[in-house]
Amino acid sequence: MKKSNFEVTKYSHWGKDEYINSLAQAVPNAILQPPTSNLPFHNPMNKLIFTLLSLGALAGIVKAQVTTAAVGFVNINAAANTDTRISVPLTRSVIFNGQVSAIVGNELTINGASWTAGQFVQNGTIQPDAYYIRVTSGSLTGKWFTINANTATSVTVDPANAQSLQTQGVVAPSGIGAVSIFPFWTLSTLFPSQSGITASTNPFAPNGTLILFNNPNAIGTNVAPSITYLYHDGSSGFLAAGWYDVGNLFGGKVDNAPIAPDEHFVMRNSGSARTMTITGGVPTTTQSTDILRNTITQDNPVTQPFPVPASPSDLKLFESGAFTASSNVFAPEGDLLLQFDTAATGYNLAPSKTYLYHNGSSGFLAAGWYDVGSLFSGAVTTTKLFVPGEALIIRKASGATQQLVSWGATLPYTP
Repeated sequence: MKKSNFEVTKYSHWGKDEYINSLAQAVPNAILQPPTSNLPFHNPMNKLIFTLLSLGALAGIVKAQVTTAAVGFVNINAAANTDTRISVPLTRSVIFNGQVSAIVGNELTINGASWTAGQFVQNGTIQPDAYYIRVTSGSLTGKWFTINANTATSVTVDPANAQSLQTQGVVAPSGIGAVSIFPFWTLSTLFPSQSGITASTNPFAPNGTLILFNNPNAIGTNVAPSITYLYHDGSSGFLAAGWYDVGNLFGGKVDNAPIAPDEHFVMRNSGSARTMTITGGVPTTTQSTDILRNTITQDNPVTQPFPVPASPSDLKLFESGAFTASSNVFAPEGDLLLQFDTAATGYNLAPSKTYLYHNGSSGFLAAGWYDVGSLFSGAVTTTKLFVPGEALIIRKASGATQQLVSWGATLPYTP
């Protein structure tokens, strides 16, 4: 049976900016509709069902709305005793849209801003959330940056580079023009009131749902998750109810730890089948993330960043320059795109499909995307293989040096 479809985020427990330092969105309208059996990509076996209707139908209405995002939702059905990889293709509500007028260091001055100093800085008390900006116009369109500080009219961001934005030559508005500000997703906002999970009564021998993240700075392939979270219901008497890092239970609650917008995670459901529902804003600009090329083969956990089914062509991996083509389809020397069967059950599931981009030089196959396990079944370049909420891995071939390459995925729909 065909795999089910779904997708998620990238987390900044560690942040790729740390790794690189060590190396030297006006929104459309959509209609919410409960999933029904006659939806075009609904399947009773699907782990994820996404319903988003009339993306373009309300465009005329949307143009008058500055901060109201189109809204959709994703249902993810987590089977019992199974690891389910999840991406979040929706955002939390946009807080502000504006135009950058100047860039000094990493400080962006924004026209029309009138904020309280420090209002975008997470402090655990007055401000529980952390925030990021998404660039919506300029040469860095699609890039996102964590906000470290703000004044009444500016934000200071943390670029994934040892050099400041100004030192890199980024200016306004050609480099960064319009921006949107969003709060990060967190465990408490993705699972409000523990919806879709099973709480653990014993945090020392967890008997509920676990949420596993990879360290984005990890080197190599087939990297195991390095941080695990649980929700404790407070019944143990040792810890209050809340989310905790299993490896540091007495380090305090992590309910509001920020989850980056381009990382996926694993929901390990050791109990009965559960359904997770994510409701949020629909992306309205290019989604960009940095992909690490290393001196050895390197896995990059990523998301299918859109709330609609997408083809390899829609993802623009090759077109953006983030994905290296293979000339030899029988012994690929380029990058590989790994996909997981979301209808499979069990723990520590291996990828079920591997795709490559062939440059056409073999003489056997035309240029395009192919399933490595079924090369002569034809190109899958325009086949809608990847569904909302689906998690992927880009396996970058080794290079002469370590470097980041930018993957900018333009919208496969019209806001």
